[in-house]
Parts: sequence; C-alpha cells; structure tokens
Amino acid sequence: MSLGFLDKTFIKALKRALESSKMNPIPRSGPEGEAVDCYSIYVTDDSGSYLAESVEGKLLVCNKWNEKQKSHNLRAKLNLEKLESMSFELTHYHGLITHSYNSRLKFLIYELTGYYKLVSLWLICKYKFPKFLYKHKFRT
Repeated sequence: MSLGFLDKTFIKALKRALESSKMNPIPRSGPEGEAVDCYSIYVTDDSGSYLAESVEGKLLVCNKWNEKQKSHNLRAKLNLEKLESMSFELTHYHGLITHSYNSRLKFLIYELTGYYKLVSLWLICKYKFPKFLYKHKFRT
C-alpha cells in the first residue's frame, strides 16, 4: 500500500516532532515552563497503546504499555504504512500552553502553518491582560 501526500507529510512532521528535545517530567510553571517546546505522542492500534520515541524510515519506534508494570517499557516498532489502523494522540507543550491533537489533519494544519503559535499568544494575552489592567488601574 502506498502512502498518499498527506500521510507522507504527516510522517515527516511526526519525525520532526519526535526529534525535538524531550523532558521528563515536563515543567508546567515558572520560567522553566515558559521555555518548554516538546511533544508527547501516544499511538493506539489493535495490539495496544504505545508511547512514540522516533521514526526510522517507515517504522515508528515506540514503547508499548506493560500492564503488569504500569509503564511504557516494552520496545516495539510499528509499520507507518498502516497509518489508517492507528490512532494518534499528539500533545505539544509550547511554553505554558498545551496543544492537544486527536487527528492527524489538525496536527498538520496547526504545526505546519505555525498556527499553534498564534493560539498560544492569544491564550497568554487573554489571561495576562486582565491582570495587567487590575495592577495598573487608576485609583481614586
């Protein structure tokens, strides 16, 4: 089965996301949280749940969920030519904002266009502007 244009583009974007820096645990507050730019990618298929690590050619290297140890510690490789049988939960930690994607198309639109940066800026302004007004309001 050959992959279509969108599938090939998704695999390239997935590879780029998995090559970005990884943090464990991911800081979600303070200056460390503001500097975060990393991804967490979970994959599910008929055989189970996986935490993606890297892309090697047409294989997705990941860790399978181990129910006994309650951890993703079983090494596995998934064939990316079978994308249709997999579901992805992609999470992008961008500063203090978390972007979650449950569809490959939404991930591509937000990530390739940089739209997630605009959303992050909007959310930060939305929460900081009222605080700014409150701090600097005129007192009579």
